[in-house]
Amino acid sequence: MKRFLPCLTLLIALAGCSSSNDLHDSMEEMKEPFKVMRESGDADQIKAELAAFTKSVSVAKMQKVKPEDQSSFDEGMNKLTDLIAQVDAALTAGNLEEAKNQLNQMADLRKEYHDKFGVGKKN
Repeated sequence: MKRFLPCLTLLIALAGCSSSNDLHDSMEEMKEPFKVMRESGDADQIKAELAAFTKSVSVAKMQKVKPEDQSSFDEGMNKLTDLIAQVDAALTAGNLEEAKNQLNQMADLRKEYHDKFGVGKKN
């Protein structure tokens, strides 16, 4: 739960950068599937949640943020997309442990980009 509070802060911060609420909405929609994937030990459940998560990531990835932040935002979203593909490949191969490792890397990536954008820091 501690990791989702910074995520919420990022959502709020990035929502102000977006030309619409699509970014905010898609980030909000990522929260629950990600939580379920991290907590689940069932490959089928993770795969189902990954589909919902991926759909929200696809919407978020198309959004525009402040011009000075766009490059970093795109970089982070591309890294996230790569990790999603790795989770999917691990699940397809029947390697739940590797899928869980990739999900942990997603959490680390989220922290990295929250720090990069100053999410969760008091001004």
